[in-house]
Amino acid sequence: MKNNANKISQMAAYKSTEDDSGILIKGGSVEAESDSVSTNEPVATSRSDLAADKAIDVNKSKAAKDSDDLLNDVEKEATERRATGASAVNNDTVSPNVRTVAGVSVVDASTEKLDMPVPETKKDKFFRIMDTFGDMVFLNIAFAVSCVPIITIGAAFTALYSQTLKMVKKEEGKVLPDYFKAFKKNLIPGTKAWILVLLYLYLIYVEYAYMKVVDENIYKVLLIAIGIELLILSFTLPLLFPLIARYENKTLRYFKNSLVLSLNRPGIWIRVYISWLGPALITLLEPKVLYYGWYAWVFILCSLFAYSSSLIIRPYFDELEAKQAGQ
Repeated sequence: MKNNANKISQMAAYKSTEDDSGILIKGGSVEAESDSVSTNEPVATSRSDLAADKAIDVNKSKAAKDSDDLLNDVEKEATERRATGASAVNNDTVSPNVRTVAGVSVVDASTEKLDMPVPETKKDKFFRIMDTFGDMVFLNIAFAVSCVPIITIGAAFTALYSQTLKMVKKEEGKVLPDYFKAFKKNLIPGTKAWILVLLYLYLIYVEYAYMKVVDENIYKVLLIAIGIELLILSFTLPLLFPLIARYENKTLRYFKNSLVLSLNRPGIWIRVYISWLGPALITLLEPKVLYYGWYAWVFILCSLFAYSSSLIIRPYFDELEAKQAGQ
C-alpha cells in the first residue's frame, strides 16, 4: 500500500509539470518529454516556478498578438492610401514615408520614393542628346518635304513649331506621326496666314517695280512706304507661326498678336529674328555657302533654328498661360 501511494504521488508530480505542448519542467529547466519516463526519480517542482513560466508564456502571447495587430493596422492603412491615391502624410512624421501608428513610427510602403529625381549620368545625357538630334533630323526632312508645294510652307512651319515647342519641355511623343498630325490640323490656318504673307510680299514687289517708272517725288514716297511695310513684316513674321502652332484664333488676329508681342517683348523678337535671318542671308548672299550648304538646310538647320527659337518663346508662352489661368 505504501509503495502504491508513492507511485501515485510521483505520477501526479509529473502531470502537474506538463503543459499543453507536452513540455516537462524539471527543476526550473525546460526539456522535451521523452517517450519513456522513469517514475523512479522524484521530481521537485514549486508552484511559484510554474506561475512565473505561465506568466512569461502569457506575456509572449500578448506581445505577439500586439505585433500582429500593429502589422495589420499598417497594411490596412497602406492599402487605403493606395486605393484613394493619397499622397500626403501626417505632419508629425519625420520624413514623407514615415508615419506613427499606435505610438510606433513605421515606414509606409505606399509612399515610395518614386517622385525623387534620378541624377542623370554623362552616358544618359549623351544618349538623350543623340536621340534629340535624330528626332530633329527626321523632323527637318519631313518639314522639307512638306514645303515642296510652295502653298503649304505656312502649314509646314506651324507643324514644325508645334513639335519644337514640345521638345524644349520634353513633352514630345512620336515626332514624325505627331508632326503630320499637326500639319493636317494646321493646314487651313497656316495656309491662310502664308497666303496673306505672299500677297503682302507681292504688293511690296509691285511697289518696287513701279518705282522705276515714276518721277522722283513718287519714288521717295514709295521708298518710304516699302521701308515701313518691310519693318512691319519683320516684326510680324518671326512669331507668327509659333502663335498659330500654340493657340487657336482668327487669321488676322494672329498677325495682330504677333506684332504686339514683338513690340512688347523686343528681346524675344530680336533673338528669334536674328536666329533665322542671319543664316538665311549668309546662305543667299554667298553662292559658295548656298552651293555647299543647301543639304544642311534640308537635313538639320530648319529644325535646329526652330528649336532654338522655341527655347526663347516657350517661357513667355508659359508665363502668359499662367497669368490667364490665374484670372
